Amino acid sequence: MGFVPMSSCLVRRFGFQLVCVLVFGMAWAVVAPSLVDGGQIPHRSRKRGTPSAPWTVTIIESKSKNGGHIMDDEWRRVAQAMGHKATVVGYDFLDNPSNLDRTDVLIVASALLPLERARVGAISRFLKNRGGVYLQTEYKVNFPGNVAYQKLVSYFGGSISWGNELSGDLQPVKVVGDIGRAPQKVEPLTYFWWGLDAKGSGLSPFLLGNKGQEVGWNFCAGSRPLMTTTDQDWIKDASQHETSEALMKNIIDALARPCRR
Repeated sequence: MGFVPMSSCLVRRFGFQLVCVLVFGMAWAVVAPSLVDGGQIPHRSRKRGTPSAPWTVTIIESKSKNGGHIMDDEWRRVAQAMGHKATVVGYDFLDNPSNLDRTDVLIVASALLPLERARVGAISRFLKNRGGVYLQTEYKVNFPGNVAYQKLVSYFGGSISWGNELSGDLQPVKVVGDIGRAPQKVEPLTYFWWGLDAKGSGLSPFLLGNKGQEVGWNFCAGSRPLMTTTDQDWIKDASQHETSEALMKNIIDALARPCRR
């Protein structure tokens, strides 16, 4: 903290913002990191363990753009089959970040629906203070889910560079690492329609296409997982593929727990 001219209170540089307080007629400033949404001083991260089950799973809907995109229904069905409380809500649910204060797991079920800057900020706040996030991406780098995932990874100190569009059915898709073993072993996915590979820092791949392409990752955002896969069709059709349901269950389980390091 230090003395600055009052005019300096409007300056933002290098991802920080000056927050001014008037004390005895003089302006004092503290430097605080700015949020993804640029609107608030971020809440201090809380060290939070695994919540007691059943968990509250909040799913951001996927059908408003295309009624056949039933990923939200599939996530809810699988979470409820695990014994958890799962609810599908609209995108406006993210307009008030405090709506997520009783959520343990957040799933953004569509890669195609827009995520405005303030809503990405609400997701970052949730990752800091509450739990893990599955954010759907797809085979196009400019889809809203891809843009949001890249922003969040960068905000939490990592990086991701999208690579090549992968056409056709990429199965068998191997499930590797902890996500393929716990709490149940997951055999290779038998359906994965198109995708996008990527590389970056801080990313832990857990899905490998039929030629070894990385198409699903976990990123540790502070102490909480931020997960994605670059195809939503394997989820949309999960009721027809036993391995898809098994992976969805493992993802939900991982999202409710601190990152495994």
